[in-house]
Parts: sequence; C-alpha cells; structure tokens
Amino acid sequence: SRSTNGLKLHTNRAIVPLEIFTSQQWTPDFDYFLGILATDGNICNNMIRVEFAPNNIEILENFKEFLQNKVTIHSRVRKSDNRTYYKICFKNQKIVDYLKTFGITPNKTFSLKLSYINWNVLRGIFDGDGTIVEDTRKTHSWKFSICSASIDFINQLNDFYVENGLHPIVYRQRNYCTIHIGRLEEIYYIYTNIYKDSSYFLKRKYDKFCPLVEKFTRQFSVNSVKERENY
Repeated sequence: SRSTNGLKLHTNRAIVPLEIFTSQQWTPDFDYFLGILATDGNICNNMIRVEFAPNNIEILENFKEFLQNKVTIHSRVRKSDNRTYYKICFKNQKIVDYLKTFGITPNKTFSLKLSYINWNVLRGIFDGDGTIVEDTRKTHSWKFSICSASIDFINQLNDFYVENGLHPIVYRQRNYCTIHIGRLEEIYYIYTNIYKDSSYFLKRKYDKFCPLVEKFTRQFSVNSVKERENY
C-alpha cells in the first residue's frame, strides 16, 4: 500500500471545478468513481466527502488523481474506536447538482438508485461496498457480494446481473440487503468484465480474485492441451 506520510491533518478549501467531472463523463474512470460515490460518497449541503479506513486509502489516492490533484487527503481520529480515517472533501454546488442527475443524492442510504450501471460502475461499487470470499470449508464455494440498505439499488443490481446472464440471489435482512453471485464461472465472468477497461481499482480486492483466476487459467490450459491432442 502507498505511504500515508505527509498527509495533512487539517482541512483546506479545495477548489474543484465542475469541468473535471463533465469532461470525463461516460469514460471508464468517471463510471468507476460514480460507483465509489454511490457506495461511500456523502453529500451534505454543498459538500462532497469520501472517507475510508487506511486499508482503502488507495481509493482516495486514485480519486485525488481523478480530481487532477485539486484536493488534499485529510485524516482524523474517530473517538468511538480511536482509529484513523482518511477523507477527501470539497465544496461545489454545481457538482452536487450534477451528481444528483446520476443518482448521487444527500441522504441516499435508503433511497440510492443510479441512472445506470455498467461494468466500470460495478467495479467502483465492489471496491466501495463489495466482498469476494472463498469458503475454504467447502469445495469450490465462492461468493461475490454487495450490501446496501437501498432496496431499489439492490433491485437495480439484480436486473443488471440478470441482463448479463447471471443468477443472483438476494438476502433481505433487517436494515439492509445483500446480493450474491455464487457460481464460479459467473464470478470469473464478472472479473473479466469489471477489470477489462480499468485504470483505477483497489488492488487488495483485485488480488482476492487470484485463486479463482488461477483455477480457470489451469482449466483453460488443460482443455487446450486436450483439444490439441484430439485434433
């Protein structure tokens, strides 16, 4: 992970022009950070804020680069657990209004619904609120999961998966929902698509796909040898 040395401990008045967003609209980078803002962005009045624990600071480094280094990464110690958290925050009412057109609104926890989802948006959503887990107690048992308190958002994800031939399962709990993909070949399909056009991604989550990728690479190699032998 990147060093956090030199990160400022105070806030400043970062000036981020709307054109940084509009000039990159519809690009893979824009879509990725749309997914990040959907899951971990916070809008209050005219301020946009994104905050992460240290293990996700790479996302903030990338977001800072996307914002053409107009912002600074700040840190704070949360009193409840005495842990240090890092954030980017800036004010611009025009950007707030612009993001609303994509579904990034204030108080979106229970009402989030994006204007669209594609594979790059999904990569941002995954880096923000997703997990991929291999259950070592069971043979070939994996889960690609995303959690949200917004039922509309989970339904939107469900529709996107189904449109792409996947078979999601949704679990509803008291305050939130989780949507899973559990078939190995379908998780591998997600992997091949979300990283296809990627400039930005969280490396520690990318690395979690490695055992699955190695399995499918070996399987492909064995099948290729068999095909050549039969030929």
